[in-house]
Amino acid sequence: MYLKQLAALLARAPQAATALTAVVAVFNARQLQLSAPPNLLTSGLNNLNVLLTLEPMSKCAGQGACDNSSEHCAASQWVLRCNTPQPLALRQQEVQAWQAAASAQLAPPLLWHSEDYQLFISEYCPSSCADIFGQGFAAPAKFTSASDWLSAMAHQGSTISSLKLERAPPSPKITFTEPLAPHLAALLTMLLQLSRLPLPQRHMSTGAQIEGYLQALMQRAPSARWPVAEQQRWYQAQTQVMQYWQVNSKRLAVVDKVLTWSQFSHRDLHPDNLLWRQGQVYCLDFEFCCAGHPLWDLTSIVATCQLPPRQASTFCGRYLQAHPHLTLAHIELMPAMLDSYWFTACCWALNQARDTQSLDCLDWFDSFWQVVTK
Repeated sequence: MYLKQLAALLARAPQAATALTAVVAVFNARQLQLSAPPNLLTSGLNNLNVLLTLEPMSKCAGQGACDNSSEHCAASQWVLRCNTPQPLALRQQEVQAWQAAASAQLAPPLLWHSEDYQLFISEYCPSSCADIFGQGFAAPAKFTSASDWLSAMAHQGSTISSLKLERAPPSPKITFTEPLAPHLAALLTMLLQLSRLPLPQRHMSTGAQIEGYLQALMQRAPSARWPVAEQQRWYQAQTQVMQYWQVNSKRLAVVDKVLTWSQFSHRDLHPDNLLWRQGQVYCLDFEFCCAGHPLWDLTSIVATCQLPPRQASTFCGRYLQAHPHLTLAHIELMPAMLDSYWFTACCWALNQARDTQSLDCLDWFDSFWQVVTK
């Protein structure tokens, strides 16, 4: 009864017809059927996510009456993710990273993926408190910029110096005595555990990612379908990012010079990809996962999770003190990391605007650019 509704939702996905056939085959193999209308969870720029509510079939194929006692016959809620096309190797690496996180109980289990890695099915893990980590990209005015960070730290007596660093900076005179809120303490635990996972095959330094985005921008032009005013807007944004990088590339390069090693990096930790459930934090969406900068995921949380200033500095301090390969001195890299994070977001949004022909992405660029230039 609900398959037609699922088919309508999957019509937005690449290879819609084969997607429905593949998903129904999974239902049949596990002797499950839809028991409620499928719901669209998100339909973002990259992937489409659908909530599936399932119940056991009345008869298990080839086994007579089903007593509903086996694990695969239990009532379930799944998330079906339909991926936009990516190189197979990248999707395979994403699955490996996801499975590593799930094995460490840091992510919902991945139950199935199609042979071409275009479809994923995972357990649905609803958050017990929506927006506990902030509204994320739904509230760009509340993003944390480098200037916000410096201002907050100044009020706490930090002695953060200039960013012309060639080696690890001296320890700043900061103490972190304020207790973390329970959900932030759990987030800190998750972040430290995530950092200890095996390194993904793909390596990406902060500077290399920015350079890759900029090279792509130089080879692109705005969509000819856009109004002339929007095409000019894209070109103006392209000029802005190129000029910014010319002026600031050496300043931001310090983050890769001081910390030259990599760790497991989710690369996309923000409120939409964090779940708070029964006292634990789980993360979602390992699409951008790589062996990356050891401060990137920490920076992503500070940038997007709308932490109160004292909680943000305490969170960072506790992370650095608990990390086996970092010291409290590295807190001085946070302004440059925040600038790198938001500038990377600008470059990503501008490339996405061109690739998806989406004017919404230009709006995202404007939001991110305001943070960079704050």
